[in-house]
Amino acid sequence: PLAVAEASLRSSQEDIRVRGLDRLVALAGGGKGPKPPEAEALLADAIEDESPKVRGEAFRTLWSWHASDPQTALDRAQLARFPDLRLRAVEELKAHGEQPWAAERLHAAIGDRDASVAQAAYEAVVKLRGKAAVEPHLAAMASIHPSVRESGARGAAQAPVSDAARSALIRLLEDDHGGPRTAAIEALDRLLPAEAGPLHIGLQSSHLDLRVRAAELCAARRDEQLINPMRALLADKSLINVGRGSAFAVPSAELPIQLLGPLRARAASALATLGSPRLVKYFAAELLKDDYPDVR
Repeated sequence: PLAVAEASLRSSQEDIRVRGLDRLVALAGGGKGPKPPEAEALLADAIEDESPKVRGEAFRTLWSWHASDPQTALDRAQLARFPDLRLRAVEELKAHGEQPWAAERLHAAIGDRDASVAQAAYEAVVKLRGKAAVEPHLAAMASIHPSVRESGARGAAQAPVSDAARSALIRLLEDDHGGPRTAAIEALDRLLPAEAGPLHIGLQSSHLDLRVRAAELCAARRDEQLINPMRALLADKSLINVGRGSAFAVPSAELPIQLLGPLRARAASALATLGSPRLVKYFAAELLKDDYPDVR
């Protein structure tokens, strides 16, 4: 009888594989009592099926077989090749989140190789533990996914400042993607309102977008440290574009005006926001004659 179920599960037809699962469940006693090792092995194969319907049914079967031992089913789902099953595991873990075994697995899922799974796990842990818990933010900032790193940095801004969070945020200032580094400089500005060091690091960044954002934050603090970097940026009309996939790193060919223009305008706006008397002559003699209308 198991051979029939196995043959069905090996079929190229999705509906036949689903019927094979039904037969497997019937042969295994409908989820009651011990299961033959062969049945467990067939179910493990079905969880890796190419069809979302088949593997979804396989997970439901696995869940019913291990209703009294959910850790076994969830551990298997978290190892699945397809992210939809790992996301299902995160949802079930969230429902059991008050239990230590589930909380531990949820935290580990923040490191998932799929961004949607990692993000869901991060949000679940933050909801369970509260925004003040630093550990989930640190785990998110260490993710391989830029979007999750950005979420972690924004979350860290809501938690009490700590040495670990500060170090992680400083590292993100050199991230290859704009989202995480912008979120990091904004978090550092919020967490360290009396400390200018992180913003000054941003002003010297190799990433043009981060330099400009740091200048905007310095301007709000009336920190004149932004003047020289922004004047240099505005004077350099051949800012260049290399750097591992970043449109805002230096140097090689002239940035397109669609990127360079708005950044130069923001740099000029930061200087205007600062409102230093030192800049009046500079505005009149140079910026009012700038080639880019938004700077003028």
